Amino acid sequence: YTISDLPHNNPLCCIMSNNKPQESTEHIKPDTITYRLLDSTLKYKVEEINYPKSGDPLINFAVVPTGVILLPMQGGIFMPNFNTWYLEPSKEPLLSVSPDIEKNNLYYSKNFSNTSFILLARKNNNKTEVVITDTFMKGFYNVIATGNGAYYVWGLNAKGFHIWQRSKNKRDLIFESNRPITAFTAINASSCLMCWDQKLMLLRKGKQPEVLDTLAQQADGIAVDGSGSIFVSAGNFIYKISATNNFYPVLGGIHGILQYLDGKLYVLWQEKREIVVFKFLSNDAKKSIDKATSQTQSMENDIKIAEKSIQQNEELSKTHNSRSSVPLSDHHTKYKVKNDPAQSKQKHVCPKCQGEGKAMVICIFCEGSKTETCSDCDGKKYVNCSSCGSTGKCNRCRGTGEVLDVSRHNDSRTSGKVTHKRCSGTGICIECHGRKKNDCTKCRGNGKVDCTYCKGEGQRLRTCPLCNGDKYVTI
Repeated sequence: YTISDLPHNNPLCCIMSNNKPQESTEHIKPDTITYRLLDSTLKYKVEEINYPKSGDPLINFAVVPTGVILLPMQGGIFMPNFNTWYLEPSKEPLLSVSPDIEKNNLYYSKNFSNTSFILLARKNNNKTEVVITDTFMKGFYNVIATGNGAYYVWGLNAKGFHIWQRSKNKRDLIFESNRPITAFTAINASSCLMCWDQKLMLLRKGKQPEVLDTLAQQADGIAVDGSGSIFVSAGNFIYKISATNNFYPVLGGIHGILQYLDGKLYVLWQEKREIVVFKFLSNDAKKSIDKATSQTQSMENDIKIAEKSIQQNEELSKTHNSRSSVPLSDHHTKYKVKNDPAQSKQKHVCPKCQGEGKAMVICIFCEGSKTETCSDCDGKKYVNCSSCGSTGKCNRCRGTGEVLDVSRHNDSRTSGKVTHKRCSGTGICIECHGRKKNDCTKCRGNGKVDCTYCKGEGQRLRTCPLCNGDKYVTI
């Protein structure tokens, strides 16, 4: 698999195929690292991918499941893994790119003259075609696809900062401000995260923005992993916010636009002209380590509890022998009151997570409801009838109930028209039966679908809220 083998006439094939770029197996020497690993869950394997100089600051990049990185720059799209162009440079600015994995398509934003366009590259009869899906007044726009033809557009124009949500049939403005939106990422078709005015905020369709955290500095990158944890780049650090809202730094001395995919955190470090990839421990490896550590600590804890219990029984026995007239239960109570509270506290295996450090927690996006608003019908339970164009009339006879019969057209004794058999002469659309709308097929007329984040479970396996992932509680 070489650069010359890439099918340039159909670039969707090369980035969506099972062919993956060759990965570096070299470890970075400790004395060459200018950033600091502050989280033990990060592997000490780091991959650095260089890219050529760009005239303008970069505002976006994308990673597809095959591991290919797409970097919009110089009016084209560069693939730093292969050190070649996916889309050749041009004079017109190309600002962002985002793959729609479900439909094997690619969205990107590009400026022409005084207009900004959202373009879609897709396959049609084994050929790649490019169509316009949205137009905006000239500005700087970032597109993020969420699947099934839906996407977000956020950016800046002469009227300020905006975020739009695009479904199949319409585009909604969900946020606007004169103050800058410095970072943005999509969770699913109905939820997204943004950093605005040094605040990390959750946006959900039909609800007021929710402030998740306040940052000390402006953020320039944000990403979400599969467990619900959020990575934020602010200042010269990258922080992690767990599902239980624990906020702590994981990387120091580095910052930039973030992407997270398949256990890897990608950081676009523009000062170094590098995309730095940090590899996380796999879930299986982490689970094995956590389980072994939990079992060891549990045994040690049981031994300590047993030793403490023996010591307490000996003390209680001495007290009972010296004061036989007092009931044993009273002695036990007095002993507990007189004992030093600091000495009586012991670490116990967390009863909620049973020492695993993780427990089932209510999904923060559907709030336990297990569902979210259908993106196809926007919760209305129906969609406009495509057969009649929402007129309710038969699209063949146009509501007249009659169609022209060629055999009778020249017969002066007749009108040349006969009853339309398809609609039985009613002139009513046979698809929607005159209602002008049909039940939404995606939600089956419910207006709700299973939450894409928790898969309709209403809860997710996350950091235990009782022990905060420590696996033990002090009692």
